Amino acid sequence: MKRNYIRVFLVGKTNVGKSTLFNRIIGKRKAIVEHTPNITRDLIEDVAEWEGKKFILVDSGGFMDEPRDEIAKRVFSKLVEGIDKADLLIVMVDARAGITKEDFDIADMVRKSSKGYILVANKIEDLSKPLDPDIYSLGLGEPVRISAEHGINVDELLDDIISHIELKEEMNSHEASVQVSVVGKPNVGKSTLFNTIIKEERSIVTDIPGTTRDVVHSLLEREGRVYLLLDTAGLRKRVKVGKRGVERYSVKRTLNSIRESDVICFLVDPTQGVTEQDQRIASFIQESEKAVVIVISKSDLMDKKGLKDFTDIIRNKLYFLDYAPIISTSAKTGKGLPRLFNAIDEAYKNYTAEISTSEINNILRRTMLLSPISTSKGKRVRISYCVQGGKKPPRFIFFCNYPDGINIQFKKRLVHVIRKNITSLSSTPIHLVFKRG
Repeated sequence: MKRNYIRVFLVGKTNVGKSTLFNRIIGKRKAIVEHTPNITRDLIEDVAEWEGKKFILVDSGGFMDEPRDEIAKRVFSKLVEGIDKADLLIVMVDARAGITKEDFDIADMVRKSSKGYILVANKIEDLSKPLDPDIYSLGLGEPVRISAEHGINVDELLDDIISHIELKEEMNSHEASVQVSVVGKPNVGKSTLFNTIIKEERSIVTDIPGTTRDVVHSLLEREGRVYLLLDTAGLRKRVKVGKRGVERYSVKRTLNSIRESDVICFLVDPTQGVTEQDQRIASFIQESEKAVVIVISKSDLMDKKGLKDFTDIIRNKLYFLDYAPIISTSAKTGKGLPRLFNAIDEAYKNYTAEISTSEINNILRRTMLLSPISTSKGKRVRISYCVQGGKKPPRFIFFCNYPDGINIQFKKRLVHVIRKNITSLSSTPIHLVFKRG
């Protein structure tokens, strides 16, 4: 009976409080809790329940960067197995001790897995205190702040888990080859575009921001491909969204739908310009490493020059999404809808592309010849070879003598060269990993 429930897997380095949280949620002391690292060695699981929803909660051994002894290697093997079987990952970090290399390695494993996740900052007794900025450098979005030991804010984490489970159940009930979320601020035309595409008024449309309160989904078949389209609630500034209640719940489901989707249609309204909230949403999409098409809505309200100027503004203010195609549409007139689907198809093709080892290594050799790099201590960095380590998005693993010597400028240049030389990767995020070897 357990196997029918969604599996929620706790992952984190040693001594971040996974077993304490496990016991807190389950409601009994099943996992051993000590301050000695790596007490938990086997995967421990039990059925948890919140707001009438049941799920399997799994506690794991702590992640170790380089497991050396036999027990540590077995713990690591169980960790990899648990991630593979999980439906949702709870990625825990120790807000008190700070972020370490193990946390970054875990974040990389999470992205590679393509699983849904929730980042949790544990050991926070005072929610008003600012977080360590390094937590955001993990690239896993906004963390849920909790104290597992004292039970502080664990209810919010459980709300997030249930929100994710409900969305996962809905999406699993449909067989679609491409999952597409329509995302943006309130009142930018998401529901109007959604209804126009499916030729049915499934989402309520008014001029009042925030009318769509839930994720509305619909299957659409077009030219032999089945799409699951998701119309999401508008994302407002956090100060305008209450801590609890319907709108906060809707926002959580929207963020989860972004994490679960293949392609994001990110709508911006030319009559409002590119706002700070647009930039925040774009940043979350980038952190989620999803294929994205930027959609200019209500293009019928702009002349040709106005659209060109607005496109330039988008490229300037959303420069970190420079790989995303920009399509102007009008749900009112139907303008741009065929081009929008072509862009979605191309983005998905790029997002799932597989590149030959010889092709990526030829590009690597040319890049190293033109742009040799050295560490901060003057040592020459030599990258021996590269392999593709996954897709959704394409992930490339580079083996070199000094992984820590690779600076951000070189990573950006390498991504630019890859996109320029491999057209099938021109409109997708690309994830780079550097390992010793």
